[in-house]
Amino acid sequence: MRRDVSRILNPVKGFQSSSQVLRGVVLTAPATDADSMTVGIRRFAVDAEYEVPAGNWTPRGLTLPTVGQTVVVLIDDFGDAHVPLFDGANDFGEAFAFFNA
Repeated sequence: MRRDVSRILNPVKGFQSSSQVLRGVVLTAPATDADSMTVGIRRFAVDAEYEVPAGNWTPRGLTLPTVGQTVVVLIDDFGDAHVPLFDGANDFGEAFAFFNA
């Protein structure tokens, strides 16, 4: 007996996720953790720029991203950009010295 499992594998009929995980580079760096930044994506020889609002990225301790740093860019289903990670050293300050290793 075969059962239709399409509702389990794709619970919302016809829903296709358009989210993406991309590698980008910081074009405009934030001055504080309350600032937005601009990241650039290069794929298939087409350049795209995304503004990442302050709430959509996280500093690495006290370290802010700088221009030219490589970042992981998540584009969600609404076209909003998020940067959960960027290349470089951690600086969590003396309070969390074990993270700086």
